[in-house]
Amino acid sequence: MDTLDPTRPTGAAGATAPAAPPPASPPARERSRRPSWRLLAPVGGLYGVQFVVPLAFLVVMSFWIPVAGGSPEAGFTLDNYRDVLGDGFTLGIFWRTLTMGVATGLLCLALGFPVAYGIVRAPRRWRTPLLLLVLMPFLVSAVIRSFGWMVLLADNGIVTRLLRGIGLVDGGLMYTMPGLIIAMTHVFLPIMVLVLYGVLERIDPRLEEAAANLGASRPRTVAFVVFPLALPGVLAGTLLVLTLAMSSFVTPAMIAGPRLRVVATEIYDQAVNLLNWPLAAAMAILLMALILAVSALFTRVLMRIVPGGTR
Repeated sequence: MDTLDPTRPTGAAGATAPAAPPPASPPARERSRRPSWRLLAPVGGLYGVQFVVPLAFLVVMSFWIPVAGGSPEAGFTLDNYRDVLGDGFTLGIFWRTLTMGVATGLLCLALGFPVAYGIVRAPRRWRTPLLLLVLMPFLVSAVIRSFGWMVLLADNGIVTRLLRGIGLVDGGLMYTMPGLIIAMTHVFLPIMVLVLYGVLERIDPRLEEAAANLGASRPRTVAFVVFPLALPGVLAGTLLVLTLAMSSFVTPAMIAGPRLRVVATEIYDQAVNLLNWPLAAAMAILLMALILAVSALFTRVLMRIVPGGTR
């Protein structure tokens, strides 16, 4: 007959309790928490082939020597960057592109924030239909939407006649910066609304109720409670729209035309019509650097001026 060990725990019926499993060794726990990088290998390889390699080749080509009417010669020269940075006409194109991108981003933010906030605070049964209405422009290509704006912004278009009737414009809006910004805002506004909706939906509505109980009006609640909490979405949406607007080609080519050049249309002209690939590559690299610099500056400024932002 087995004797009971007084040091071993027993159950209610005197049965010996099963021994606890030994704790996992630290290396085993670390291996269980360590991500499997092999799962990221396909995406990383695809990203490298489709983005990193072409971008690296573009950087290399920007230093090649252009040959009139022929293929560029492999070599190293800074003349392509000097031609861009030393030409007042080309710098004016970069400034026009920057102005268009910033204006489009801020206008989309001003129009998209109330729309996204209204959808979030609407009854739950209405949110899905309202989001579908926001997504409907994506069912039509940017070419068709831009062609529609060509009709609306023409000299006898509805928008032009309406603005002319209230005294805001004298002629047509085609091939003008205001007309281009209007069309670009329509193209990228759904993106801004969707980004802001995802952030505003996570904000607890009880915070707004608490602000109202403390005497804050609805505009002050939105400005000092909701907007600072939605700052990540504001930054993401504005920078996304700014980046897409500054690198957009289809809408500026159709609305602005050859009279109002932007960097994307100028790169196309240099690469396809003039066959100056090194100069087009240098303009593309400078455009990317400009977008990164503006994004960093915008993030820093907005973080400082918004109440509750990170200083």
